[in-house]
Order: sequence, then C-alpha cells, then structure tokens
Amino acid sequence: MHHATWHIRNGTIYTNWEHIIFTGLKANKEKFGNLTPEEFAAKHKKALATYEELRDAIPTFDKNMKTIGQDPDYLNRLCKMMITAAGTARSNNISSLKKNALTYAALCLPEGRLEPPINPNDSKKTTRGFKHPQFGALLVPANCFKQYQNDPEYHQKLMLNKVTIKAKAMPHLIYLFDKYDPKHILEGMFMALALVAVFQHIFMSPSSALKTPGANCTGIGKAWKHHMKLVTIPNIAYTCTHYQYAISRCMDWRQNNQHFNYEEFYIEVVKMLEWARDNDPKWWSDFITWWNVCIVVFNNSPHLTIHSSQVFPIDKDSVTESSLSDKEATTSTFKKIKAQVKASHTEKADFVDPALSYPNSDWR
Repeated sequence: MHHATWHIRNGTIYTNWEHIIFTGLKANKEKFGNLTPEEFAAKHKKALATYEELRDAIPTFDKNMKTIGQDPDYLNRLCKMMITAAGTARSNNISSLKKNALTYAALCLPEGRLEPPINPNDSKKTTRGFKHPQFGALLVPANCFKQYQNDPEYHQKLMLNKVTIKAKAMPHLIYLFDKYDPKHILEGMFMALALVAVFQHIFMSPSSALKTPGANCTGIGKAWKHHMKLVTIPNIAYTCTHYQYAISRCMDWRQNNQHFNYEEFYIEVVKMLEWARDNDPKWWSDFITWWNVCIVVFNNSPHLTIHSSQVFPIDKDSVTESSLSDKEATTSTFKKIKAQVKASHTEKADFVDPALSYPNSDWR
C-alpha cells in the first residue's frame, strides 16, 4: 500500500496495479502467450518497469508473491486495495492543496496577492477558475494570454464556459507571469515559482513549500524517505496537474473541466518533457538543474552539479505578441515545440562557419 501511494506521485497518475502485478507474474513464469520474450518485454515495458520498482522497494516481495499468487481472489483484492490507496493519496494532496494553493498562486501574480480575495473555506470552489480574473489569467492557454488580457468578449466567453480548452494547449500557469514567448516556447516553460511551491508541498512537506528556493532544509521530508534524490519528469507533471486542479472550479478529478481532461494533461506534460530531454539536451540540462537547485533538499544532493547560482532568472525582454483566436485554446503546445526545436536544429545544420569554408586562411 505504501509504495502505491508514493508511485502515484512519482510514477503514473493512474496506475492499474492489477495489470502490473499480473504482467510481472507472467514474465516471471515465462508465460508470454503467442509473443516471444522480447516482444512481451517491449509490449509491456512500462508495466514491467513498475513491477521491478515494487520488487526493489519491498525486500520480501518475491516471497510474498509466491504465497499470494496461489490465491487469485486474494491477489485481486490486493490489487484493488493498492488502487484505493493510490486514490486516497491523490485525494489527500487535493485536500491539502485546496487552501495552500491560493497562497502559492499569489506568488506568480504581479500584485503578489489575490484581488478579489478568495474564501479558502468555500467547499464549492465557486470563485475559482475563470470566475476569478487572476486565476483565469493563469488557467488560460499560454498562447491565449494576451487575448484574455485585452479582449473583454473572450474573457466573458471563458467565464461562461463557452470556450473549449484542451489539455494539449498548455496553460499560462506553467510560465512566469506574462513571460510566454510564442517564438521560444520552451523558454521559461514549467519554471513558475508557484510550481516549485506546490512541488515542495507535495513531495517534501507543506511547511517547506514557501522556503527560499535553493536554501538548506533540516527536515527529511517525504522524498528522502522514498530515496528520491532528484526531480523527475513524473514529479513535475503531477505537480502541474494538481496546481491546475486546485485553482480551477472543477470539483471532481475524474470529470472534464471545460473539456480539459486531467489525465490527458498529465500525459501531455510527460510526453513534452521526455521529448525535449531527448531532442534538446542543452535546454534539458539547464532546466532540470534549475529545478534541482530550487528544491530545498535536492540542491545539496551529491547527484547534482550546479552550473548557475541564479535560481530564478527573469528575462526582462518583452515577448512577441500574436493575433489569436478561440482555436488557439485547443492547439497542441507540444506540436509547436517540436516544430521550433526541429527548425533550430535545421538552422544549425545549414550554418557554415566561414573559417571552415576556406582551406587556406591566408587566401581571405
């Protein structure tokens, strides 16, 4: 149960433990069906990886599985209990962030406070989401932020739930306020101060959430207890998903919010960051170092090499504005990032250093 509650924060937001355990047991017994061992391993790569995590985390796991595996009914009940435990952990995060997220969100705002104030004890979240002008500015897709600020009609349509917002259109809340640059989408992405606070609230403790980024931490926190030494992509995705949910009006994690699906959002964040890691290693190195410097425990990790002492660099240059439409609220941010990174690679490949163009430098 203990591992299931942690895996939801550091693995996959929805984990089918029944599938994982039964798949792992089949692999151990070499029951691959019509597949070769290699095909089985490729088809169930993620499930088998999670199964191995379980084995590593629980010293008596193999011994327990031999006993439990002989009773299919008990094994089914165990899997259901793990799923329930994971859901409870998610609910606990939702509950604890309901009030504190108001404070964390204010960190992102130019005013440093919520205007008008929000009653943190409002159980229905009636004044959150697009009903609140500042939360609306954070929830709106980043490429629609300027339109939200300057177009009262668009603002009103969002308040009335007349605009479809898809999870693949990344919200403005993942950037420093008003720092989204459509020509350089990766710049500043997932580097909002509120995300760091939410991360520390979930993975360390609520009391560490507002500590100075990069400061030393005396408490062990949840992360160390689970041998978590560095920030991971699932950590960031889980943090973003909970932050978005906390400031929205949505009351049920399983329901869509203006067509915004939370599971799809989580998966999209993971896919984007994995792709950026593999295709833009320089950006990824700077980005993940920034995160590990920010987190109050990880900045002292022996696994981390810090290249910069500037924890929260803010680019003061103005960003490029663009004309927008309602369609932008459903446009995939991921596709735009791919196009920009690939274009950047093409430009570098096409560039020829003049010094390399001439075999004899004296000829010039």
